[in-house]
Amino acid sequence: PPPPPDPLVSVCLVTRNRAALLQQALASIEAQDYPSIQLILVDDGSDKPEAIDLLERLVPRLAARGWRVIRQPHLFHTVARNRAADEASGEFLLFMDDDNVAEPNEVSVLIRAAMATGAHVLTCGRHIFSGEAPPLPSAPPHHIWMPLGNVPVIGLLQNCIGDMNFLVRRDTFAELGGFFTGSRGYAFERDFFRRAWLAGKRLEVVPQLLYHYRHT
Repeated sequence: PPPPPDPLVSVCLVTRNRAALLQQALASIEAQDYPSIQLILVDDGSDKPEAIDLLERLVPRLAARGWRVIRQPHLFHTVARNRAADEASGEFLLFMDDDNVAEPNEVSVLIRAAMATGAHVLTCGRHIFSGEAPPLPSAPPHHIWMPLGNVPVIGLLQNCIGDMNFLVRRDTFAELGGFFTGSRGYAFERDFFRRAWLAGKRLEVVPQLLYHYRHT
């Protein structure tokens, strides 16, 4: 029998007024080696002319691939992330910020790990860099960060599981009620990881550096 189809991954990308950085993030998603990707780009109330112009030009380009651009008033990134998840069709969601740059194999590696382990939430290591230019393969990162993993006692005091760039099963995200939206200064991913652990979900760290985190 033919192998089962690759599960659809919806990349939930949120942006606001960072046109140059958004183009780098988009390029890294378009370069993924995984074949079954849907992009849901939510603009959280951009009001700078260059950002608005880019969004208008992106609509037909992304629509040609079945990808979507959603624009909303400025309601803060966490509301926009939940909106992206609500609009997604994939079995899995990959959350990503507009100042991150994915390695070409990020989605494929995370999906293989999810299918092999049955994990509900997966995170990974990251390169950390700074500046407006995209990361160069020849340039070493400032440093790297590899999450320790699902250690609940330590996780009460410090985020040891991962960053906002993570993969989650869409039904798990919905079951947990998405991201908490009550405070703009809240550690949203850390809260989500805690709630996932308390609900008995399996959290795994893939011990590879699969994206670049821009320190701003």
